[in-house]
Amino acid sequence: MEYCHILISDGNEKQRQCVASNLETFGVNQPVTLSSSKTLNYLHDHSPDLVICLSSSRSPDGSFQLVKKIRKLSSVLPILFLAKYSNEKMIIAALRAGVHDFLQLDCQPAELVERIKNQLNGQSLPESASQSRMVGDSLPMQQLKQYLTRVAMTESTVLITGETGTGKEVAAELIQQQSPRRQKSFIKVNSTALPDGLVESELFGYEKGSFTGAQQTKKGKFERADNGTLFLDEICEMNMVAQAKLLRIIENQEVYRLGGHHPISVDVRIIASTNQDPERLIRQNRFRKDLYYRLNVARVSLPPLREHKEDINDLAQHFIARFNQKFNHDITGFTPRASHLLHRYNWPGNIRELKNFIESIYINLPLHCTGQIDIPEHLSQNIKISDTVAVNERKKVVSALIAANWNKTQAAQDLNLSRMTVYRKMTQYNIIQHRSPRR
Repeated sequence: MEYCHILISDGNEKQRQCVASNLETFGVNQPVTLSSSKTLNYLHDHSPDLVICLSSSRSPDGSFQLVKKIRKLSSVLPILFLAKYSNEKMIIAALRAGVHDFLQLDCQPAELVERIKNQLNGQSLPESASQSRMVGDSLPMQQLKQYLTRVAMTESTVLITGETGTGKEVAAELIQQQSPRRQKSFIKVNSTALPDGLVESELFGYEKGSFTGAQQTKKGKFERADNGTLFLDEICEMNMVAQAKLLRIIENQEVYRLGGHHPISVDVRIIASTNQDPERLIRQNRFRKDLYYRLNVARVSLPPLREHKEDINDLAQHFIARFNQKFNHDITGFTPRASHLLHRYNWPGNIRELKNFIESIYINLPLHCTGQIDIPEHLSQNIKISDTVAVNERKKVVSALIAANWNKTQAAQDLNLSRMTVYRKMTQYNIIQHRSPRR
């Protein structure tokens, strides 16, 4: 912390000096204190490790505007917000503005220092730090952020559902960051990357000598996450044996290592995610119903990008800020033509596809490119081709629904899709059932 470059902004001079003095007591070397009017000019010429914004107002809209302006300069710079007054609405507004953490202005200096350390420890992974916030201000995203905040404050088990690329890991990170366990471990498990034979040893650990090659005792993910949070990504990919053991752990809060004979108590909050339809998997006997009921306490459903296209501009600017740093460019945005194409496309790969698409544009740019950028013809052609595919798929779904007399279950069987997928495609393509007039 001694050589950490911290900027303290906004609030009044007395408040800024008080916070600076508290930080110096803990070894921070001369934090910079500036009024809000001088902050942006300073950030144009300097690169602090972290910014602390202060507010003593009951309606800190001006402070939130400052945060948004700072966020436009950098999508990865950690921002802590210290407020004299706080409520759920204010916390949500701060998070929407781009704040990473929210504290009371009169918090204990030791707690402030701990929060700063947490942010700085994550700064070595800017990709993760920049992703652990929801970008977008559309109504669906506002509702999602509000719900995530409420869920975070509880100890409930969480099930996050959504298509591939909608940001399930980001949602899990946000829940953990805003939860009472935010200072504890956050352990991630990618279920798709675990071979069936290694699931149990990875999750539950093993004792020395429990199998050939077990030369020493190893703690599993549950033990490592004790008192913290365990994120089980793509939980529906887990085999049925592991599902049964996972259910027992959730019920009893005890884990048995492989080869072990004594239970080990754990206190773990579980957040699980899936891009599949868990109810359909239950009907197919591929997912345990009792485990589903244990996980599906707080359900978070992430909308596909096509359902909140008004956020595309904000997302594009977010990725532009990230790739400007990565590729050493100074791009300000997309041309009107490019923006039109981005909004016209339905993005079946969702936010991840948009991110990868923008990165592919950066790869082909000349060195030190500045100003607005257009979409190269070979990439815009891909968008036009995908539009044609979408049109054909819509016709196929409509034909199946008409042939089934709008019976969604029958249409789903004819299309070899799940019933929920048919409903999603009806929403995606704005397919509305037209009833015949009564005679």
